[in-house]
Amino acid sequence: MRNSILLSMLSYLAFCCMLFQCKESKSLVLVKPEDPALHYSGRVHPDETQNMELISSASSVSFGFFGDSVCLLLKNVASTDEYNYVTVVIDQQVLGRFRIKGREVVPLGFRLDSRKRHQLQCVKATEAINGRIVVCGVEATKISSTPEISRQQILFIGNSITCGMGADITDIPCEAGKWYDQHDAYFAYGPRVARQLGADYVLNSVSGIGIYRQWNTDGPAMPAVYDHLYFDTTSTETWDDHRVDPQIISIALGTNDLSSGDGIHPRPEFDSTTFITSYVDFAHRLYRKYPEARFVLLSSPMESGAKARILEECLTTIKQKLDGSYPERFPVTTYFFTGVTDPAGCGGHPDDEDHAEMAKELIPVFRKLLDH
Repeated sequence: MRNSILLSMLSYLAFCCMLFQCKESKSLVLVKPEDPALHYSGRVHPDETQNMELISSASSVSFGFFGDSVCLLLKNVASTDEYNYVTVVIDQQVLGRFRIKGREVVPLGFRLDSRKRHQLQCVKATEAINGRIVVCGVEATKISSTPEISRQQILFIGNSITCGMGADITDIPCEAGKWYDQHDAYFAYGPRVARQLGADYVLNSVSGIGIYRQWNTDGPAMPAVYDHLYFDTTSTETWDDHRVDPQIISIALGTNDLSSGDGIHPRPEFDSTTFITSYVDFAHRLYRKYPEARFVLLSSPMESGAKARILEECLTTIKQKLDGSYPERFPVTTYFFTGVTDPAGCGGHPDDEDHAEMAKELIPVFRKLLDH
């Protein structure tokens, strides 16, 4: 149902965008990216011209505005011939997932049927390793500051599943286009859970990554890239996480550590001792940084049989070690998915419906933690 609605909305918006060129509307005023009326979430960073980079999956810009027209001025910063996607939401209605490509500023404009106050959110659907979406400004009749509301926050750390990789096959089927053409971070399980609970969220996730190795190589793994702004080991920029103060830290890693690899690179057998040690060490770092946060360790809907049992046993051991190290803190929660047994997305990943099921399972677990 959501796919058919999106298709009709996208057709309508494509028509509107042909009619509406942002620069041609004399009634619109330009608001610069650093304007305090624009609110940012996730891994974001000002570039050398003070435009704002959306870096991580589901990083976003949001703002209120008046009028029947609005325009986002966006730029893709990626390798040659690569691009990114954004999901645009106005007044809680998802208008679609839009491709931003090339090196020039792209005007993404929308006409509405009312001049009342609206709320817009532009969410990066792809991930950090795909490049950046740069917010170069916003045009509207009038931008309206949204009052700051103190909300609880959830930090989701994970791999391609948390990124929403392979989830949206509405327009481009699996095995067609780029490997990230089906990325759908807005509808991944984490943002779904947070929206349902009225919480803010941050996704720190990288496709193919594990806690001590990647899906086909030895690394770098999540602990090595986590503090780097762009989730790499080469950039000198570190992540300024002053916007992050999570009540819950959710970690979903292990799928790629358990992977059998690509058949090309040498692949030793999964080492549970290394996995547990690396996981616990990484958790210690997070415990020190966020002393009040409650931890949730998630299994993988992509694993079944023996591998699923191995991962669950490892997570149980990790919980025991962390609870023993921090007896004064709220006990670690482990959650093992049961509702998604045959993921329907690309490459064995969950699709949008699977993510909805995962969120449905997690919502009561996370609600209980937020209510304590």
